[in-house]
Amino acid sequence: MVELAHSVRGRLRIRISSIRQDRRSADDACAAVLSVPGVTRVAVNTVTGSLVISYDALERSAAAVWEDVRCRLGSGGDRTGAVLSDPGSEPLPSPGAEWVDHATRAAIDALIGKMVEHAAAALVRAVI
Repeated sequence: MVELAHSVRGRLRIRISSIRQDRRSADDACAAVLSVPGVTRVAVNTVTGSLVISYDALERSAAAVWEDVRCRLGSGGDRTGAVLSDPGSEPLPSPGAEWVDHATRAAIDALIGKMVEHAAAALVRAVI
């Protein structure tokens, strides 16, 4: 069974019961996952039976990577207890979740803008 355990932008953690204490199966799973477009790195833990998959979040969404991973590993997959997320925990594929991504990006942009304002003001005070 393949289960999505955790997701943050650019990284998925999955559990695969068949790789627990089985290095050969773990290596096969790593090779399969590395063939997924956008995947940049895979770390395996045979003690816990998990893979940490790093992917290019600018190239692929978490949902697209998860779907390809499930297909490559030959499993329909079970998402019990997991939430696929990109910035700010955008649940996928639930409808209407786009606003979370937009709100998160707007908040980050505003924060960066304020930081630049304060830095510029400090620089002007230092020069004067």
